Amino acid sequence: MACTRTSEEEKTLKLIAEQEGDNGSKDSLYSLYIRFAESFPQHAKSAAFLYKTADYYKMTKPEQSALLFKEYFDKYPDSAMAANSLFNAAFMLENTQPELSIDLYKKFITKYPKDERTESAIQNLKYVGKPAEFIMEQLKQSGMVQEEMDSLANQIK
Repeated sequence: MACTRTSEEEKTLKLIAEQEGDNGSKDSLYSLYIRFAESFPQHAKSAAFLYKTADYYKMTKPEQSALLFKEYFDKYPDSAMAANSLFNAAFMLENTQPELSIDLYKKFITKYPKDERTESAIQNLKYVGKPAEFIMEQLKQSGMVQEEMDSLANQIK
């Protein structure tokens, strides 16, 4: 007899609960989160599991994290964390997938024009995919680099 979808959900949730209570490998817990979210995208916990995993991987697996943030936005575009996910994905993909980063920033600016990060997204678009030398030259011309150096010098005094 085949397992029903509900019993599979319950089985996976039970495994997750056991892993959450265990002080062992967090990677296996987050792998379960991903498996659950992909298998049961409509379940009430799936969005939270996917977001938690993307957030957890930010430092250790940044590209995977960025793609999970994008997946979160694609699956849950009207959720409370959608804007954050979209911005994080765009920011984190600037160096590894600049074309995708540009697309995501444009989507962010269009969908969230009044968000506090919209101005940052607009500024970031100017530099995505550009060599470091170009960015430094632009910052020098705008006076930003000198202002920061002066500020640091004043803090040291």
